[in-house]
Amino acid sequence: MLKDVLSKLTIDQSNPKLLTEYYFVCIASDNYKVVFSWNEIFNNETGKNVCIITELDEKKGASMDNGIALISPTDEATGRRYVQGLQKIIIERVIEFLHKPHRFYTSQVLKTCEVYSQASCNIN
Repeated sequence: MLKDVLSKLTIDQSNPKLLTEYYFVCIASDNYKVVFSWNEIFNNETGKNVCIITELDEKKGASMDNGIALISPTDEATGRRYVQGLQKIIIERVIEFLHKPHRFYTSQVLKTCEVYSQASCNIN
């Protein structure tokens, strides 16, 4: 499960309310990206179902036909967040800049998690 992998990482945040500003970008080998919010993974039923597939038809990891995969089977349209060849997961935080009369948002990359054959991470 994606939740199991991400729960091994530490987000240095003293205020738990601010965890809602974090999100995870899952990136495939072809640069396809899907996004999950912190609340989707850790505070929602979705997080209990997002799977990282590391073995299929007796093949493991990179030897699988499409590499390591990620799927969110409880999405209404499951194909949109299906990742083939999962390469890394980037943890980012939304940062708000106030500029009258509009607000602008950007992100800050906190950690990059390179995905390996058994859905373990190497933190950069």
